[in-house]
Amino acid sequence: MAVERVVGGKWGTCCGQACVAIDYLIVEEKFAPIVVGLLKETIRRFFGRPDYISRIINRQNFERLSNLLKDPSVAASIVHGGSLDSEKLFIEPTILIDPPLDAEIMTEEIFGPLLPIITVRNLSHLHYFSCFPVKQELVFFTLMFPIL
Repeated sequence: MAVERVVGGKWGTCCGQACVAIDYLIVEEKFAPIVVGLLKETIRRFFGRPDYISRIINRQNFERLSNLLKDPSVAASIVHGGSLDSEKLFIEPTILIDPPLDAEIMTEEIFGPLLPIITVRNLSHLHYFSCFPVKQELVFFTLMFPIL
């Protein structure tokens, strides 16, 4: 159910172009392949064809998002999606694993269909993320308590 909520919240109605869209996930390393697999399957199930996915709102935002993916170290972290169509202002739902933490995709709000996943050895490493730029929201899906 958590993955369905992530997919619906990230790629639903406006393809991540809302201030409540998820900017990144933090996942334990051992669960990352499972989460990526579930995300891919849920994207296929929810959207089926590219026609069912929202377009980027305008050329300026399309170019900004495209530039985030042009960084070679970011491009190397793409594990799903990444295709672009500038004529249709379409960016495929894109999942990235461990892009560089100092890359623009990790330091700015994304407002688009790009979802970085940051892996940690275990949840005790979450304190590291307290030094990240403040994001508008933080949601945890976990069975472990306390988080911090």
